[in-house]
Amino acid sequence: MDEEAILFYQSVIRLLETIKQMPGMYIGSTNPDDFVKFIHGFETGVHYANRKFREDSQNNFYPIVMKERGWLTTAQHYSLNEMRKKNMNDQEILNEAIDIETMIWQKGLEKLLASQAVQNQSKEDI
Repeated sequence: MDEEAILFYQSVIRLLETIKQMPGMYIGSTNPDDFVKFIHGFETGVHYANRKFREDSQNNFYPIVMKERGWLTTAQHYSLNEMRKKNMNDQEILNEAIDIETMIWQKGLEKLLASQAVQNQSKEDI
């Protein structure tokens, strides 16, 4: 299952990178508020389609990524108001939000890879 999960995480990361390159094609606009609506649907779809891989990575890594990128963790997704107060334009906010989401998935992938390395080491030790 780990190989399948790793491929799943990698495909989600690639998709997010594609969305960043062509947001209008996937989101319908470059409005950050539209992205928040999109990403809620995206996360729900990913969760229900692939429940066995998802774990709680989103919930565990969201505050970590927000802090690493210098944002407050708020109930509002991606601190859009804070980004607007820093005079970021819609495209900059959208790029930052997609980068945050991508980093969350990358951290989930890193966790899977680390877990797999431990399992492989354990098998070698036996």
